[in-house]
Amino acid sequence: MAKYRGFLYAIASAIAFGLMPILAKIAYIGGANAITVIFLRFFIAALILLGYFILQRVNIKITKQQLKKVILLGLVWYMATCLTLFISYEYISVGLATVFHFIYPAVVTFLSYLVYKEHLYPNKIVSVVLSLLGVLVLVGFTSIKLSYKGIILALASGIFYSFYIVEVGDKEIKSMDTLVLTFYVSFFASLGILPLGIVTKSLYLKMQFASILAIVLLAVISTIIGLITFARSVKIIGPSSAAIFSTLEPITSIVLGVIFLKESMSLSLVMGTCLIVASILILLRNERKISAI
Repeated sequence: MAKYRGFLYAIASAIAFGLMPILAKIAYIGGANAITVIFLRFFIAALILLGYFILQRVNIKITKQQLKKVILLGLVWYMATCLTLFISYEYISVGLATVFHFIYPAVVTFLSYLVYKEHLYPNKIVSVVLSLLGVLVLVGFTSIKLSYKGIILALASGIFYSFYIVEVGDKEIKSMDTLVLTFYVSFFASLGILPLGIVTKSLYLKMQFASILAIVLLAVISTIIGLITFARSVKIIGPSSAAIFSTLEPITSIVLGVIFLKESMSLSLVMGTCLIVASILILLRNERKISAI
């Protein structure tokens, strides 16, 4: 039963993160830019959580070892993930960037094997391959605009996110309350992006109300809810399984794009969705077999 709860957390996380490109697009239309959106997203999330901790008198003290790890998580891996992915959009299509970013389920599975000695069951390997193929089919390859800089940035975002996921699976991080963990990750990510925004003069706060609302929703849904549910899923089902479930994220983005942004439905959407759902069903079947042993 606990594992199924972990699967539900992973699905909730994928949906929360899947909303991110839709909300970001709305924010951009209203006058925001990538650096501003990333900074405010994390800063607002940290403020909301800090306010909750003060009202509820929650103890947010952590050990020195945990502090070192959350600084690495927020200031390095998560901030780097967001920066490289958002900047890659300036050089290649969002679809192509998504393809390269979603190398992370395979990277996480490999890293989890090396770091945590997770077993590489044949079904898990097949599941990873199917999920990657699903993402590849989802975005399609029509009107590709190639740029080696964009490709490298998108690949880097997937690799950075892989290290973030693996670090969340560390025993020191697992012992932390997920709300507290989300606060520190958000705080250090905003702390890291602030000087970059100041130096490059990229922080732009004059924007329409729609942009502000979209950024607040990004902070609450795609940051607080997304990070909390993802951290909980990693605690229960492990980094590699959580990463495979994360491939539901592009499905969420594409479906919501069709509904809210009037983007077209395509055969690649249906085929990609089927491949990703198949990868998750294979993983679930594998977990049931392992539980029965």
